[in-house]
Amino acid sequence: MSVTKVTDDNIVSMESSKLSGSMPAIDGSSLTGIEGVTKSASDPATDTNPSGGIGTLWLNTTSAELYTCTDATTDENVWYNAGAGTGDVQPWALQGTIKGWAMQGAAHINASSIETTQTYSYVSDGNSTSHANLASGRSNSSFGTGIASTTHGYCMGGNNDVVNASQKQTDKFSLTSTTTAVDIGDLIEAGDRACSQTSETKGFISGGSSGGNVGRIESLTYASDSFAGRTNDLITARHALVGQSSETHGYASCGTHGGAYSNQIEKFSLSTDSASTDVGDATVAQHSAGSASSTTHGYIAGGHTGANQNVINRFAFASDGDATDWGDMTQQKRHLAGSSSTTHGYVAGGLSGPTVNVIEKWAYASNAGGTDVGDLLSTNEQMAGNVQH
Repeated sequence: MSVTKVTDDNIVSMESSKLSGSMPAIDGSSLTGIEGVTKSASDPATDTNPSGGIGTLWLNTTSAELYTCTDATTDENVWYNAGAGTGDVQPWALQGTIKGWAMQGAAHINASSIETTQTYSYVSDGNSTSHANLASGRSNSSFGTGIASTTHGYCMGGNNDVVNASQKQTDKFSLTSTTTAVDIGDLIEAGDRACSQTSETKGFISGGSSGGNVGRIESLTYASDSFAGRTNDLITARHALVGQSSETHGYASCGTHGGAYSNQIEKFSLSTDSASTDVGDATVAQHSAGSASSTTHGYIAGGHTGANQNVINRFAFASDGDATDWGDMTQQKRHLAGSSSTTHGYVAGGLSGPTVNVIEKWAYASNAGGTDVGDLLSTNEQMAGNVQH
């Protein structure tokens, strides 16, 4: 029996009537390793919890931004944005990944104030660049208090240096646009040289001076730009103090009260209106320091004890107790604007004999001290600071 191979040359013709039947169905249920793209008019969220886990693709059909899930931990998803766009989606944390902010301030004590905001990069060391101007009511004002949501920065309170009066004004500006800040309303109580704390949904201002020391704690709800007081104040009313934040508590450290310097560290709940508690002491009584927060520790940098200081104090959030020495900054100075990245604490400007423009950082992981990483646009002190997430 001979078999002839079928080739194109062997096929003379084929009647269409002979072509009948249908192709067999293709069952893709057994295919593995092939992920589809979820399409939605909005971005994924930290609690999307995709069934496909890590590697799931998500397309925002409104913005055309494409995300990839890189961490599928339940309710703490991380989504990487493939383009610049609006950034990654990740669980909230105080610590920023993009930029630190310094705003307001003055070239030296009793000098005309600086009514702008400026940024410096966490990604690469270098000098600051100009950002948005503060609202018009900020003329001749310094000693404000800074906080930040994931989208906006805020400058709260301060002192009008012309009439030497504390302010209630709160400015809000976009972290991604240079549009001039807008005045969103007044604090319940005027104050300058206060400190700030923050949660995912609210910013807090505590302590300060308004003709005398105040112990108030006020909150600003980011979603509604609304202010609210709390029944419980700080244990010790004081000004020129610095704030730190853990995931659950705000901290108020050091400052000046009754003509004396303080080394007190106290904390209060960010979610309930419960009384503050005294949790420890800084290594020295001081005021007008800078501050930063890692996920595990609070930091107090520099300050004034009768003389300018360069010591960096560190205290643990997990266990109440006194602060310890965590190295030295490059300069002895006070009136600093602090901020926090995921790996480093930062302070900018300050008064060190003359007013300085230095931006310096220190590592959370080691006590090697500060490093000069750049300069502000000009010498500046009495500033407020915050971060961009």
